[in-house]
Amino acid sequence: MPKSKCVLILVCACLFDVGCSGNPELFTLKEWEFRPGTPALHSDSQAGAWKTTRLPSYGRRIEGFENYRGWLVFRSRLPGELSAQQKNQLAVDAGILSDVARVYINDELAGEMGSVEPYRTASMMSFLKTVPTAVQLKSGENYLYLVLYTDGTYPIFATEYPRIGNAETVFREHYKNEIISIVLLGIYLLVGMYYLYLWSRRKKDIYHLYFGLLCVLLCFYWFFRLGSRDVLFGNQVHMRTRFELSLLASSLLFFRSSFLSFFAGSTTDLA
Repeated sequence: MPKSKCVLILVCACLFDVGCSGNPELFTLKEWEFRPGTPALHSDSQAGAWKTTRLPSYGRRIEGFENYRGWLVFRSRLPGELSAQQKNQLAVDAGILSDVARVYINDELAGEMGSVEPYRTASMMSFLKTVPTAVQLKSGENYLYLVLYTDGTYPIFATEYPRIGNAETVFREHYKNEIISIVLLGIYLLVGMYYLYLWSRRKKDIYHLYFGLLCVLLCFYWFFRLGSRDVLFGNQVHMRTRFELSLLASSLLFFRSSFLSFFAGSTTDLA
């Protein structure tokens, strides 16, 4: 089996990280502080409580809060240049958040997902919303707050670099990246179908079957890393999670089978 197959799948995976830097109407928030406690945002009276941190993204947790239950409040200072866009409607693309999430600009609510009472999870759902026109930036410092809650069922999670800016620009960049990712997923699917076709013509080359199934399963699994999956599942978090974990387990199984078949074929060729 050509080793270029393995290279292809890795190259496509790397292309998923498509940036949109350099746009003067879009600001990426990279510096964050956090504190535990209630979501009251009167930062002047709690200035000493804030600690520098990175958002709890993939493979990263807030040290000392791994099994935390309750609210965690994260904030990032908004760039001064954003005030120049005040005449236009703003939007926030916070990426994937978990579990219950509220997003504030200063003390004003910009949007929320899920609820605490009654409890309704919004685990790993995408936050992409326009900022209400009633929310106005102040003349001094302005902050974006991510206020996240967990009851222990789902971990607190936030995509590493939320973005804010002109609403039209934010939505355009978001959907552009979604379209590029879907095209790349289509490549995975076509590669998978091609190798399934090869297996159907030459069934003794079993690695074609495993590799083809692996590509197809990865296509569907990585679809769950996109905001588009919320269109299909909406608030059905438990159903989506079970489906996603099933795909992940199946992908790992077929990866193992494809890996073993690849080297078994190589050993046979050498013999």
